[in-house]
Amino acid sequence: MGEKEKTGPGLREQNKLRVRAAIRRAGVDLVARNGFQAVSVDDIAAAAGVARTTFFNYFPSKEAVLAAPSPDLLERQRVMCASRPADEPLWRSLSAVILDLIAAGEDDLRVMKHLKAASPELGDLLHKSNVDVVTALAAWASGRVTRDAEDEARLLVTVFLTAAETCVDQWPTDQPISATLARLEELYERLGRAFDGL
Repeated sequence: MGEKEKTGPGLREQNKLRVRAAIRRAGVDLVARNGFQAVSVDDIAAAAGVARTTFFNYFPSKEAVLAAPSPDLLERQRVMCASRPADEPLWRSLSAVILDLIAAGEDDLRVMKHLKAASPELGDLLHKSNVDVVTALAAWASGRVTRDAEDEARLLVTVFLTAAETCVDQWPTDQPISATLARLEELYERLGRAFDGL
């Protein structure tokens, strides 16, 4: 009998992902409540229920906690990208993935917006939390097109993500994000016409 095919991370990897997510969530929550300067690594470790040494196994600093993307969001993105039909226009696939990620990350986005408003110096740091998402989307989009269309695919990702960032920046966080998503979807429909050959 052949070896069973792995369908996901093993138990050890799942546990590591849970600990990492717990530390990140504790750090984000504490900074949102108390401000960046008032929160220490020890505070974050205690709130996450881990030792200080365990904290440093996952993050080199408290800044890195805020700059880290949500592990759940990265996995959701991977699954969403893999699930899009191969014959679907790239801009439609990208639109569906980004809209889904924003809807799923509504609570996280709300916290991040509050953090940025309360501590403007965190703006660049919080922006870094999107780097892994952007890199993965660009790689996925490039893999969906022929080599001579890769630059155009990357441009599409940049344009769509900039549109998303603009809409989210204008989102009043005391309201559900649904109206913002509807506006973004309309914008994607208009922008998509310029990339309809992809």
